[in-house]
Amino acid sequence: MTPLTEHTDRTIRPAALPLALVVLALCGCGEKKQETVFDEISRMPTREELVEIEVGEFVVPVPIVLESATERFEPDNLIQLDFTLFAVIEPDRVAMVKRVRDRNDGRIRDRVIRVCRNTPRDDLLEPELTTLKAHLLDELQPLIGGPAVRRMGVHSVTLDEL
Repeated sequence: MTPLTEHTDRTIRPAALPLALVVLALCGCGEKKQETVFDEISRMPTREELVEIEVGEFVVPVPIVLESATERFEPDNLIQLDFTLFAVIEPDRVAMVKRVRDRNDGRIRDRVIRVCRNTPRDDLLEPELTTLKAHLLDELQPLIGGPAVRRMGVHSVTLDEL
């Protein structure tokens, strides 16, 4: 190399670096794209990808309290609610949810009984039991697996008057 070529190489390299940085900045390279709500939703599992895990079978006698002609609340008949409860969860959380469910089995049973007995009669008579399932989700989600539990469902529901 001649002294002129050496000098030119040294001046081009430092001058090329700021130019390259300006080009990268203008084309957006190096920037992290800010996520939107739609990006987060697109990463969520679809309904077909979610898994059902059985929480347990329950037989809960529910006292029905009616207002009498004397304007006092008096117990009337009992209704027995018989159902199988399941949780709809994300597929990658199955082992964790089963482990937590087994550890909290007694507390889960207590809360299911309490929710069923505190649910008004009209809500127990809903065809889809939407209100009951929402209350069960609110009460059981922290005991079963937190946000991994998407919703609660019931199978084989029988409602009998005693």
